[in-house]
Amino acid sequence: MIYFGIIDFLQEYNMRKRLEHQGKAMLYLNKSSISVTNPAAYGTRFRSFMSKLFQAARKNSKEVERRGSALLSPYSSKGVALRDIM
Repeated sequence: MIYFGIIDFLQEYNMRKRLEHQGKAMLYLNKSSISVTNPAAYGTRFRSFMSKLFQAARKNSKEVERRGSALLSPYSSKGVALRDIM
């Protein structure tokens, strides 16, 4: 059984958010780690994250069936951050 929840705050991607993204882009070397991003990039990143999360859960589920024992998901004992999966 998988318990699933999404916590996210969606906001309008306006001039303030664009400026925030540009400011963070100058500070961080890894541009993909910037939380503020345009809607298209956000959607792609979110779908990729969810796909990887469910693939890991499916793999773990198959392993539980194969072994016949209860294995924990790598994400069940701690909070999942984007950096943990990507």
